[in-house]
Amino acid sequence: MAKSKRTYPKKSPEQVQEEINRLTEGMEERISNHFHSPDQLKEYLDFMGKFYRYSLKNTALIDSQFSGAEAVGSFAFWKEKGFPVNKGEQGIKILVPNRLGQQFKNNEGEWKSLQHATRQEKEQVKDGQLDKREGRLVFSIGSVFDVSQTSASQKDLPHIFPNKWIDGKVENYKPLRRGMEAIADKNNIQIVEPYEELGAAKGVSYTGRGEVALNPRNSERQDTKSLLHELTVRP
Repeated sequence: MAKSKRTYPKKSPEQVQEEINRLTEGMEERISNHFHSPDQLKEYLDFMGKFYRYSLKNTALIDSQFSGAEAVGSFAFWKEKGFPVNKGEQGIKILVPNRLGQQFKNNEGEWKSLQHATRQEKEQVKDGQLDKREGRLVFSIGSVFDVSQTSASQKDLPHIFPNKWIDGKVENYKPLRRGMEAIADKNNIQIVEPYEELGAAKGVSYTGRGEVALNPRNSERQDTKSLLHELTVRP
């Protein structure tokens, strides 16, 4: 006899918001704790550097639920890579942003989903007679799993997460950069402009001069990861 598929009751928007509030309670305080000293910031940046695809809040969420996580991905991600999640593993909760569909303002002044507009209303929106806007950003709860929760091993990581150029910005980049500069200053390291073309190299350490430089082509995310690397690999 075939087993029936397990189903879960769908949560209401209010229940989802309550779970998000519970999950992120005290989040700002936990993040700010990493800025009290260069050593604490260095420890946090070391952890954050592993999760460049995730926001500051999601990185903190991963850290608070699974200390020492190395590389994370969704259930579907690990399955696609050929390393399924081990049976019985508990997912690490993160916030998943979702952009709602476009909206328009009807003749009564109410914002409605463009998807449910009448043919006439769609024509009015197209002609500019009715205002439209992008849907608001909402969050839901998702789950990721660390590599240690899967059948993959450390030797598989370079193939799963190849070392490629990282694009994008970093939340609160300026205080993070100041923190890394404080770490460099404390260790008598100067952050300078490169003396030569770095090509594909993201950063370089001039050990004889006590200096490090970053590739001007780097994004904020790449700068964060590369500067962290240059500061931590030095003796």
